[in-house]
Amino acid sequence: MKTDNIDPEGNETVWHDGKVVGNTTSGAYSYTTQQSVAFAYVPTELSSVGQELEVELLGKNYQAKVIQEPLVLTEPTRNRLQKMSKGTKS
Repeated sequence: MKTDNIDPEGNETVWHDGKVVGNTTSGAYSYTTQQSVAFAYVPTELSSVGQELEVELLGKNYQAKVIQEPLVLTEPTRNRLQKMSKGTKS
């Protein structure tokens, strides 16, 4: 999510079309992606990859986007992706 040098910490309000639809559970600045990231509970119908939402930080809403994969490729993630790519080549 793009912010004005403010990082989410958790329990921030998530908005969509002017309505409250969820809340963040945690958040921080990601040095890997060079931007703020947050994990949030949102309704299933708003959880599609690429879904645009807003997160309220200090009284101002900031644009956020739902992503699927982890931002950091940990060993379990790399292994899973390698197995998936080998399975599609067969």
